[in-house]
Amino acid sequence: MHKADLATEIDAAGNLIGRWEAGEGPAVVIGSHLDTVTSGGRFDGALGVLTGLDVVRRLRA
Repeated sequence: MHKADLATEIDAAGNLIGRWEAGEGPAVVIGSHLDTVTSGGRFDGALGVLTGLDVVRRLRA
């Protein structure tokens, strides 16, 4: 998230939040998670996290 130049914070539940303040207009919220479920869904884990970071990278391009 630091490489993507996002402001980061950790909330009371331990969630890591990255924020990109892009100015006026509607907000876009993307969420994902990493956990230890061995047979989680196809898009659980790192792929969902990386997808959110890739969206930020593409929007900034």
